[in-house]
Amino acid sequence: MYIKRHPCKYNLIRFQPIVDSDEFANVGVVLVSMLTYELHFKVLAKEHNQRILDFFAPLKEEVLTQALESVILEFNGLKAILAEQRKIQYYDYRVVPRDGLISYSGTRAILSESPAHTFEHLYSRYIERIGFNT
Repeated sequence: MYIKRHPCKYNLIRFQPIVDSDEFANVGVVLVSMLTYELHFKVLAKEHNQRILDFFAPLKEEVLTQALESVILEFNGLKAILAEQRKIQYYDYRVVPRDGLISYSGTRAILSESPAHTFEHLYSRYIERIGFNT
């Protein structure tokens, strides 16, 4: 039996309030299927902000909250564009690593039978840190 596998790209969404320090915290994941252009993304839930705020003390919570809200707006817009125009270049342009309050890891590739399931696994691993021995 043939199992359809989706080639996917994903990036970690990073919060980097002090750009010149090179310190960042992973605050989200974004994944796109290159087969269906289906986009999945999620950022850290507000109730988990304290971990980030403690790391970057004395950062004000409003800075983090506004940064994450802007990410949500941008990726909701990208999701609509990908559904309509079906060009992966729009994703590639959005996640180019650059300096700023929000940045992205290098793009990684993965084969997936279910992009939604793979996305949830990646989010659990990198953002909720499930499966890491700490």
